[in-house]
Amino acid sequence: MSSASANGSGTEPDAAEQDAAHTAITPCSGAGPSQDETLQLLDGLADAVFIHDLQGRLCAFNDTACTSLGYDRAELAGMSVADFETTVSAEQISAGCEKAKASGVTLAHNGVHRRKDGTLVPVEMRTRAIVRDDRDLVVTVARDISDRQQTEQILRDSEQRLRALIERSPFGIAVTLADGQVLMANQRLAQLLGQDLAALQAKNFNYIYVDPQDSARLKELYAVRGRVIEHEVRLLTRADDKMREIPHWFQVSWQPTRFEGQDAIVSWYQDVNHRHQVREEMADLHAELQYRIEERTRELGVEITERRYAEAALKEANDFLEQKVEERTQYLKREIEHRRRAEKDREKTEMELLDIIETAPIAVGIADEYGRFLFWNPLFFKIGRQQMDGNGKINFGLDFENPELMRSLQTRVVAGEAVEHVEAKLTSGETDHRWVLISMRRLNFEGQAAILTWVFDITDMKDQAQALDEAREAAEASARAKSTFLATMSHEIRTPMNGVLTMAEMLAQTRMDPDQRHMLEVVTESANALLNIIDEILDFSKIEAGHITLEAVSVSLTQVTERVADLVAPKAASKGLDLICRASMDMHDHYSGDPHRLRQILVNLAGNAIKFTERGHVSITVTLADGDAQHPADLEAPHLIRFEVSDTGIGMTEDQMSGLFQPFSQADNSTQRRFGGTGLGLSICRTLVELMDGRIGVESVAGKGSTFWFEVPLRPLAERRELSPPPIDGARIIIASDSPSVREHVTGILEWAGAEAISAPDSDAVKSALMFALVRERPVHAIILDRRVEGEPGTRLLDDILRIGAPSPPRVLVVVPRGSSETSRLAQRDGVSAVLGWPLHGYDIAHTLAIALGRLSAESLSPHRRRHADRPVGGGTGRYIAPERPLAEVEECVVLVAEDNPTNRTVIRMLLDRIGVVCDLTENGLEALALFETRCYGLVITDCHMPEMDGYELTGHIRQLETEGEDRPRTPIIALTADAIAGTAQDCLDRGMDDYLTKPVVVADLEAVIRRWLPRALEIRRATPVGLLTPDALSPPRGETKADATPSPQPPPNVEDNAPTAPTAEDKAAAALAGTIAPEEAPVLDPSYMLDLVGGDMTMLQGLLEEFLVCTKVDLDETLAALNEGRHDAARKAAHTVSGASRSAGALRLGALSKQIEQALFHGDTETPKTLQDQLIPAFEEAEAAIRALDG
Repeated sequence: MSSASANGSGTEPDAAEQDAAHTAITPCSGAGPSQDETLQLLDGLADAVFIHDLQGRLCAFNDTACTSLGYDRAELAGMSVADFETTVSAEQISAGCEKAKASGVTLAHNGVHRRKDGTLVPVEMRTRAIVRDDRDLVVTVARDISDRQQTEQILRDSEQRLRALIERSPFGIAVTLADGQVLMANQRLAQLLGQDLAALQAKNFNYIYVDPQDSARLKELYAVRGRVIEHEVRLLTRADDKMREIPHWFQVSWQPTRFEGQDAIVSWYQDVNHRHQVREEMADLHAELQYRIEERTRELGVEITERRYAEAALKEANDFLEQKVEERTQYLKREIEHRRRAEKDREKTEMELLDIIETAPIAVGIADEYGRFLFWNPLFFKIGRQQMDGNGKINFGLDFENPELMRSLQTRVVAGEAVEHVEAKLTSGETDHRWVLISMRRLNFEGQAAILTWVFDITDMKDQAQALDEAREAAEASARAKSTFLATMSHEIRTPMNGVLTMAEMLAQTRMDPDQRHMLEVVTESANALLNIIDEILDFSKIEAGHITLEAVSVSLTQVTERVADLVAPKAASKGLDLICRASMDMHDHYSGDPHRLRQILVNLAGNAIKFTERGHVSITVTLADGDAQHPADLEAPHLIRFEVSDTGIGMTEDQMSGLFQPFSQADNSTQRRFGGTGLGLSICRTLVELMDGRIGVESVAGKGSTFWFEVPLRPLAERRELSPPPIDGARIIIASDSPSVREHVTGILEWAGAEAISAPDSDAVKSALMFALVRERPVHAIILDRRVEGEPGTRLLDDILRIGAPSPPRVLVVVPRGSSETSRLAQRDGVSAVLGWPLHGYDIAHTLAIALGRLSAESLSPHRRRHADRPVGGGTGRYIAPERPLAEVEECVVLVAEDNPTNRTVIRMLLDRIGVVCDLTENGLEALALFETRCYGLVITDCHMPEMDGYELTGHIRQLETEGEDRPRTPIIALTADAIAGTAQDCLDRGMDDYLTKPVVVADLEAVIRRWLPRALEIRRATPVGLLTPDALSPPRGETKADATPSPQPPPNVEDNAPTAPTAEDKAAAALAGTIAPEEAPVLDPSYMLDLVGGDMTMLQGLLEEFLVCTKVDLDETLAALNEGRHDAARKAAHTVSGASRSAGALRLGALSKQIEQALFHGDTETPKTLQDQLIPAFEEAEAAIRALDG
């Protein structure tokens, strides 16, 4: 009452009526009613009115006040407010009265009155201070609100019970208006969409569809049929940790309903994403033969959004006495209507929720703890059983194939556990043997403990799963049979074909007349063509089976493109085509990728370009794609690399290009008849590019040529080649070639290096440029001379150049096809400084010029370049005599070698003997350490992988001995490894080694390492050089000849010098050692390396190779045994040993195959070795047969 300040504001009562009571007793200007008149007016009010002083003592009250409290007037007259107001004390009443007086306004609040019989009555009150007869009084009007609170409590209880029932639904449920506005949604829907419930209810559901057309189609279907049943759409969900919106499949059903007095749509959302995955796997079963069907159901529940009811307050009346009857009547009407509407809303809400459950596509039942069902929907009635109990009532239940399952589920639920998604099989009902998912949990239903059961029929899903399993097993069996057949046929075909090619290679090294050589070339070309067709069919089969895998090793883009150019160069030369290989000099060179697959794509495209080009040129180009051109120095993100193969061939029309990258497809039938081929090459290229996350395409004009291109993202490696130009800046160089494309290509390289390029299309232009330079005293420093403009028989233009008589004759670099028989002869010609192999490699041109001009030493050429050069552009390594052992020991120039493989050990000994260095050989790190502890060595060369103690452990012990011994200097340690795996070299350096050599060791590399770390050993040897070019031979003084040089054997008569040649064994051997061709492309045997070591002594060579066969067979057996037993680390080490020994002995195919197995195991790939291990024994047997043939 007067305790507004204590109790705070409550529910606002009828303001007009209560203010009228205040007005009746509040003095105003003019004559007002007397106290008796005032009390008579107040007695007519339905609300209790109290007038009291500031301490709460009653001064006056109306009849309603007596009635509501149960006192008569005499009893009530002596009381104060504190006697019947239970929520505040007398002090709080006084404080509230003072507050009302100070505020001067009406205060509203709630309270509880105690009647005379002790019962408590909740009331709402309005209090106002007045002054009457100079007295401060307070008027309080109180209204009984017991009925209203009871009605509101009933409504809240009803809503709570219905909300608890719907909230447990496994389906997402929402009630929306037609425009997508959300009226209500349950928590399960918020979980399915990965959103907060409040945020979801604030959304418009038109925007949760991935495809807006889905929403439009549902609305159209709803408008036509009046409902939507089990329609599948994609909705946006936030299902991952990063809260990104991703598409998800749901099954949606719509039903019309009335909600809160509005026409609305109730919708169910069931997660069917897994079902879509199953369907997609059925459609693509031949490629992806695995899937899993998981379907979950959730409990159906509905959460009724909180309702907010508020009563609009009636406007305060200015004249209480004149309008009291009318306002009281209106108040009573509103109160009755409010109660009637609340009851109707409650009943309607219950009916709406019941309708939702009745029409839900899931069976719902509620049973007591004894299993008697209290509630069920029609679907539950349909799948269950019905029976009569003893009282004639119908009971429902579920018949399980395993009755114990239902009892155990009930026991778990009664114990308080929630059961979700348990598979069970029903054996009765309208249909027999139905598979269902059951979820159960406890709840209170109509005042008693009960069990809520959800049952979802999954029989169709089970049938689909079984059908898919059977189809997958059949497809897998077919794929296995196909793979086995192809592998068997590949081996059966390759074995004799490899024998043919090997014998053809060896036969090509004998003397033959032109007809015989032509026939041999036809045999070789036909055999290679057959192997290419087999490769394409096998690759296509692997693609179909999804067995194509990609490596991630270090890739040099320059080496890949140059090697591709070298491989296809003989074909281009046979057709008189210019072959240009361009790698951008301004881009990064080393990336992580699959060199074999890149090379496979480029060889296919380049081979096609040459096949379809009759005249002109073919170019292979690698650059940064346009989108990445501005970020070449960024080593963090992948670079987009663009490869192009262009030609001036027959070109294609738009129609011909439309199906070009499809399997078995060529431009048209006439193309296939004219040029042949399987039509698989471009399809394989497209698949490989797509596996690399790239894209491939073609641009072509009929009759003018084509450009095939592909772009792939590659991650740059920290290792990178030196891109700074060689020091030829300022040099004036003539480019003599009849090919505009060659002149343009070389000009670009020279200008990049800062040189001045002078283009000369023929011999007359060369001589004119030289004469002009002589007159203007602007000397020409070098001439790059294409063999095709030199003149017959290869001496005319060179002689003319020498006769011009320049004070400083230019250096002449002659360009011939790689492997040409002219190479050795031209290298001995006066005036020839170097011979370059065609196709020209960009960096080699500038580097060789720098060496020829004397601006760089020959040693500056990388080992890879020296190993593949057509002739040394600098000095060679002669044979030397080692010093006596005592002298070598005094000078501390003895080298300690640790190598477990006998073949490699013999090779190292021969190499050190050849360069004149004394050495001690040991079989493992333990033996080496024992010798190191007792003797002084100037250098240690150790294999990294050895039994008992490997090279890394040996290095650690040596470094420890050096640390402990004060007078022991640091000994250089050189790693000897066959690893081509990225990071191996750095790993050696990180573990305390000083340098490394890669097997098979090149004598020049070994001598360079000795010179770098133990130069004194080379100073005390005795030099006896034999028959190799010296640095002076690079550019001899004018007038001198090379008469002392051993002339190269001339080609057989009747064989033209410029006749096109197929790829030589030397080409293939170099590619195999560099790791740039696949194992099947590598030569079976190339004994040239070891033959050079033994000085051409075939008897000694046979002894070495016999030792190689014996030792390698043991290591090969260990490799296969370890692979079969799953000892992958042992298999990797054994394969490493086989690889190193094979490459040193020249068994390059066996070496490449074992290296591929080793690298796969190093990277944790255990599947690739399984596919390769069956090829090891055939490769060894091929090598053994080739070695035996050498003896014959």
